[in-house]
Amino acid sequence: MQKTMRDGGVGSKALSVLTALVLVIGLMPAWCHETALAENSDGAAFNGEVAPDPADYFTATVDGVQATAITYEPEAYSYCDYMAGATAKVGVFTVVVPSGTEEVELAFPANRIVYNYDADGKYLAGYYEDYGVTGEMSSTVKVDSNADGILDYIQIQTPYDATTWSSTLLCAVTFKYADGAEGAGQLTENLLAQFEKDGKYGEVSASSFSYAFYGILAVSAVGKSSEIDADALMAAFDEDAADEYFSAGRMAKYILALGAAGIDCTSYKGRDLVSEMEAKMVGSDGAFVDPGLYDDVFVLAVYQRFAGSADLEAAVKAAVLASQDETGLLAGAWGADCQTTAQGLMALASYDDEATQAVVAKAVAALKANQNADGGFTYSPAYPSGSDVDTTGNVVAALVAAGEDVGGAFWLTVEGKSPVSYLVDKADTTLDGYSDAYSPEMAAGDALVGLVCAELGEGIFAVDYPELNPVAEDEPETVAVYRMYNPATSEHLWTTDVNEYAKLQSEGWNPEGATWDTPVSGKGVYRLYNGGLGVHHYTADEREIEILINKEGWAVDHKSKPMFYASATNEGTPVYRLYNEGLSQHHLTTSQHEIEVLVDDYGWKVEGIAFCL
Repeated sequence: MQKTMRDGGVGSKALSVLTALVLVIGLMPAWCHETALAENSDGAAFNGEVAPDPADYFTATVDGVQATAITYEPEAYSYCDYMAGATAKVGVFTVVVPSGTEEVELAFPANRIVYNYDADGKYLAGYYEDYGVTGEMSSTVKVDSNADGILDYIQIQTPYDATTWSSTLLCAVTFKYADGAEGAGQLTENLLAQFEKDGKYGEVSASSFSYAFYGILAVSAVGKSSEIDADALMAAFDEDAADEYFSAGRMAKYILALGAAGIDCTSYKGRDLVSEMEAKMVGSDGAFVDPGLYDDVFVLAVYQRFAGSADLEAAVKAAVLASQDETGLLAGAWGADCQTTAQGLMALASYDDEATQAVVAKAVAALKANQNADGGFTYSPAYPSGSDVDTTGNVVAALVAAGEDVGGAFWLTVEGKSPVSYLVDKADTTLDGYSDAYSPEMAAGDALVGLVCAELGEGIFAVDYPELNPVAEDEPETVAVYRMYNPATSEHLWTTDVNEYAKLQSEGWNPEGATWDTPVSGKGVYRLYNGGLGVHHYTADEREIEILINKEGWAVDHKSKPMFYASATNEGTPVYRLYNEGLSQHHLTTSQHEIEVLVDDYGWKVEGIAFCL
């Protein structure tokens, strides 16, 4: 039996009368009392035509988060006015709450009392404080007070009048459990498996990198950085970076992905990729050149992981903040959209200054305003085409970064859906992926990053990075051999030393470019020099070297080291040696045409194959 008043609140006679009244009421088939409908916030009447603002009657919070998914049905709850001998009806608000919620905090614009009833008007429980005459400004109510699996109706009333013992029933509130998205864990596991091949995650190429980007970040976030296919990632980067249109934003995405694989991008094959990215944003006058919002959001994220120019970081951040339009979304060259806003939020969320947090809060509100009834988000409000997985996955990751509980009451829709339940609902029935998506690969990555962030409760750029390791410069498989010609002596010279190649050009030698690519190891080809003759000679024959040094006055050039290397197996492209008796010179070539010209027109003789490349 419910209490009716605080101890000492009224005299014993009033207590007896009120207690008796409640005893009678508790046995009635519907809530019975003398009814008086007011016209202000102390009892605003429903007219059955225009849905009222719930805030005029109550606000509902679950675990400190305000519930926003509320529907209204006029005259949907009946009660018996036993004094008037009539049955009246009031409107019902239905509040969507997270699955499993047991209690909801209701707050009122003025003092109220509440009771739990079922849909047929049977009294179940209440009220939660002995405040029948005074009422309270808030009350914590059970959503299923008798644990029968059927959610209760909460009657919100004005306090009893201590003289007339009348109370006004203002409305009824009931609840609806949201979808619990129970398949999220299995979906996450299956999507991770999509990125695994032969024990490695994230096998990509330059053409598929964009599809896999967020998936790579998610793999790292769940502690599998060492299992990311770093070799494939580096090969994709090396290929992509050679494109003349390689932008700062695309480079930033590679930096983030390489970092997720444990690669120190400030020491990458002798390069500082962060500095190279920054160079793409600086004009010839040294001033910042904004690459645009679609690049900025990823560049800014790089600064969450790697140190760079503080001035450029501030400039990029200012550009992102300035892109927010009046709706709260971030707007790039193609207008405002939810996905770019989400990508910007992922990078902005870690900044705690007041201006940034104001932009973040406004962007979160804008995303809420663009949430669809199915729980998901459309890419662009200007071109509404329904929710999509790519946008929703990014939004989930962004909201988590901004401190939002994406499974909480605030992000539930009137259909009982949440952003995470949308990602589960749109997956294949086997929860193996998104075969119906425009790009199943990209959808898998975008969904995965959202699901992982929701599970971890952290933004993707807030999770710990793996230990970063530098990448040494690649050892070349071949080295170029350059040829030069001296018109004064009619001699050709071969060298792999680019400094020598440059220096001799100022001494009368004409450059003829790279003649061959030779191995970096194998059979050494030595260059010898005869000061008396003023000519060079090339050979891989150690016996010939010994004879020339001991009997003919030759010396090994190039600090007695091989000038280049030939095939150790004498396989490959043959290099022919020719001799001109009149010039006392040898010549090397792989060209049959050059051999024919030298033999037929200039008196050279072929001595055979000197070595193979």
